[in-house]
Amino acid sequence: MILKGNQRANGRELALHLMNVEDNEHAVAHELRGFLADDLVDAFKETEAI
Repeated sequence: MILKGNQRANGRELALHLMNVEDNEHAVAHELRGFLADDLVDAFKETEAI
């Protein structure tokens, strides 16, 4: 759950922000469904391209 969000430039930036454990709360991506990508950054890029 994202309690406080900020605007990000694109899907890659949002994915990197969400997975940054140094500046953010602990976040873990357990599963990605419906994407060709294997990681969150590429899945967000794929979504942005659509």
